[in-house]
Amino acid sequence: MTEEERVVFELQLRPLGEKIIAAFNDVRDAFKGLDMQPFAAAYMRFVEFTDTSEAEANALLDLEHKSFPEAAAYIRDHPPSAGAIAFLIDITRNRFKTQQARENAFKKVAKNLPAKEFVIAEWRKDRGGCKSKAEFSRLYARRVKIEFERDVTARTIERDWLPKD
Repeated sequence: MTEEERVVFELQLRPLGEKIIAAFNDVRDAFKGLDMQPFAAAYMRFVEFTDTSEAEANALLDLEHKSFPEAAAYIRDHPPSAGAIAFLIDITRNRFKTQQARENAFKKVAKNLPAKEFVIAEWRKDRGGCKSKAEFSRLYARRVKIEFERDVTARTIERDWLPKD
């Protein structure tokens, strides 16, 4: 950018900058007139509500080890609030996601298990005639892809599948 282009650009940019500064000052002035005490009090009520709801939800979760009649009696005597129910829904959703991720990981491991067992057996038998884990892993990554139709890297075979010496 030439000096002349820079000067023209600055001249075009200056009015925009002045508008931004004026807008910032207007917002700042608007907030100066606000009393923040009601916001702080509302926030504290919200924190207290969530703490109470969470404690209530945990008490309901503790009913897991009670009999059905005991749990029903407790709920009848202590009806759950909407906040406690929301916490229970959130806890259940998180547990479901965790369980689903665990099941998906097991499925992935199960798909690779025959190939992994084959690779380990070959390594123990004669190391595939290779001089190093890296060489063996490169060779067997190709064999696994062809024979088991599993796409696995040589690094995974070397680092995760082969026994640590």
